[in-house]
Amino acid sequence: MSVQEIGTSEVEHTIAAGIGDAGLCRIVNMDGTNFVEVGFATTVYPIKLLPGTFCLLQLAPATASLFLKADTEACNVGIYINDA
Repeated sequence: MSVQEIGTSEVEHTIAAGIGDAGLCRIVNMDGTNFVEVGFATTVYPIKLLPGTFCLLQLAPATASLFLKADTEACNVGIYINDA
């Protein structure tokens, strides 16, 4: 799992080239106060992770990036993606 600091401006998380077709993705909001929004296109965030929560997603093979944005201050977010 990689831990990335997500700020209040959009951050693009690129899926590693060596991973092949992405499979399951677990995203963990490690912050105790702020929520984090997650999406698959810039400025479109259909997923909202409340403080201390996570989501598990099955990514489409062509997914190249995730876009994340924190609510009111930067949050650490754990992202784990495995091969399909």
